[in-house]
Amino acid sequence: MDIRIQTEGSDTIIQFRGKFDRPPTPEQREQALAIARPGCRLVLDFSLKPEVSGTGIRVLLNFCRHVFAIGGTVSFRGVPQELKDLAEAAGFGPLFRKVPVVVKKPLMPTPPRLGIDAYPSHSDAGFALRPGFPSPFGATPVSRGVNFSVFSRHADACTLVLFEPGEPKPFAEIPFPPEFRVGDVFAMIVFDLAYEDIEYGFRMSGPWEPERGHRFDAKQVLLDPMARSMSGRDVWGVVQKQAKPYPYRARIVPEDFDWEGDRPLGLSIEDLVIYEMHVRGFTHDLSSGVKHPGTFAGLKEKIPYLKELGINCVELLPIFEFDEQENGRTNPLTGERLWNYWGYNTIGFYAPKAGYAATGGAGLQADEFKTLVKELHANGIEVMLDVVFNHTAEGNENGPTLSFRGLDNRTYYMLTPEGGYYNFSGCGNTFNCNHPVVRDFVAGCLRYWVAEYHIDGFRFDLASILG
Repeated sequence: MDIRIQTEGSDTIIQFRGKFDRPPTPEQREQALAIARPGCRLVLDFSLKPEVSGTGIRVLLNFCRHVFAIGGTVSFRGVPQELKDLAEAAGFGPLFRKVPVVVKKPLMPTPPRLGIDAYPSHSDAGFALRPGFPSPFGATPVSRGVNFSVFSRHADACTLVLFEPGEPKPFAEIPFPPEFRVGDVFAMIVFDLAYEDIEYGFRMSGPWEPERGHRFDAKQVLLDPMARSMSGRDVWGVVQKQAKPYPYRARIVPEDFDWEGDRPLGLSIEDLVIYEMHVRGFTHDLSSGVKHPGTFAGLKEKIPYLKELGINCVELLPIFEFDEQENGRTNPLTGERLWNYWGYNTIGFYAPKAGYAATGGAGLQADEFKTLVKELHANGIEVMLDVVFNHTAEGNENGPTLSFRGLDNRTYYMLTPEGGYYNFSGCGNTFNCNHPVVRDFVAGCLRYWVAEYHIDGFRFDLASILG
């Protein structure tokens, strides 16, 4: 990305050219903060048609928020319609408003307070490290870095694997030092990591003893069960060949969405008029007349229609990440490829389905889904999710190793005395909700969707086998 700065009267013009698909370099960050001063008048110029990705849009959003907070103004020039549509679908439409925002009482930024845990104690692969926090599990941005935490009772060792988006090979692999393990949890802080621009996974080392329930394989890069976003199936039905052999990668989602005061509606359950729907199927046909068919943004466009019907609650069939391409079956009459349409085979329990988002290719599916929920609430409509915790997409012993099986098979699945899988779900495996770690995973997942996505309720698929 090439950035040029010039002055026109009292305005400072920032002109972009090239690809805006990464966070700014330290030099660019310093340059931007130097011109973002109280009372500044900035004009962001896109007339040279730079390629702006989802990461670029988020950088612009946060930069504008900073300028507004210190009492400056931002306006735009030459923004292409495609970029406006992408921002609108993700809920960032106000970013390109014609009238600059003015904050009457600027908030002056306070310097960060760095504790002892903000300084490294180890290094590996060129990265500064220190022992991490065991809780919460997953990847959590902290001061100057990211805290990675993953549970495995039976693994001998764990390695963090870092990728650039879409690249087939990792750019770094960082083993967790033995002293970074606390009980059954591997926890490590990696400093100065541009988390907006990475994908990650884990390698677990341990015994391969299927008869005892252990299926560790250090050759596999495993998806973090706590991944807030997932790459690999960003656009419905499109195979991303460059991501093989590890197609499912975890991404870190900035929790910076502006809910604008949204709160649960709290409607009485006996008063609900519920419309059960498939997000893709509801607007996929051209007769729906929406700009973004088959997506969260498309569903948002149909809110007036739902209100006409008297609907005050929508129940969405599974919207957690799944792989619509998981089988190679074809229609015997037409030869047409068949998809897993319904999504009852979850891969990422904390991640909204990118293939259901108009912005999935830009990695903004979380923002797009939150925007949908916010708009439904604003129109008096609650949101319930159909959730599947009784099994996962890994199937039985013949299924793929994607996440749980490779992390700690004996913990996460109900196994027979011979090490096989109890199939109470009818889908190859049964999630081991008898184990406290697995119960906490399910309860934490529900809390996350309520707290972070403002979901109003849940319908449990085959709940009778969760106990």
